[in-house]
Amino acid sequence: MTGDRFHYKYLKSDAPNEKINYSYSSFHGQEFIDAYRRTRKGFITKKQLPSIYDSISSQLSLNWTNGYLETEAIFDFWLIRLIEDKEWIDSEINLLIKRFEVTKKIYTTYKEDMRPIDKTSYHDVVNYAKFGLVLAKMYKNTNYFPALNALIKISDIILSNEKFYGKKNNLYVQSVIREEFELVNNLIAKNL
Repeated sequence: MTGDRFHYKYLKSDAPNEKINYSYSSFHGQEFIDAYRRTRKGFITKKQLPSIYDSISSQLSLNWTNGYLETEAIFDFWLIRLIEDKEWIDSEINLLIKRFEVTKKIYTTYKEDMRPIDKTSYHDVVNYAKFGLVLAKMYKNTNYFPALNALIKISDIILSNEKFYGKKNNLYVQSVIREEFELVNNLIAKNL
């Protein structure tokens, strides 16, 4: 059986509406790696991208006075902090990783306890992409594997959903898939 015939089974056309099941996943060696790589290579464009960090709003703090925040503002704040301080870790990032691992959804607004305001509002691909970028930066800074694990799942959701996939030229979407692909390939290279 060659890698071309092996199917990467973690893409579901109705994600994030339908959760992708990663429980008790078995590893199928090089065939699995080849199938994974095909899913990413087919998405990544050759176009040179501007720096995503130039387009992120740089907030000095998060203002929770209304009791909630737009998700994109939270992720922009986290990204800036992770860029400026490689040692910085916010417990809220870990909390959102845990909540994401349960729901496989990123909502448009969150309360301070990282619970969503509206559980029906989770279809903004930019929020998935920006959370993926937060996870990539966190993993680069700390080698924290739960961040990489969640990042792979974010990428699978983006690649699964036709509406999300259609945003392939979005700067954040393209950047997160490239980042994830590079991080995974670097990890594979280290361990082979």
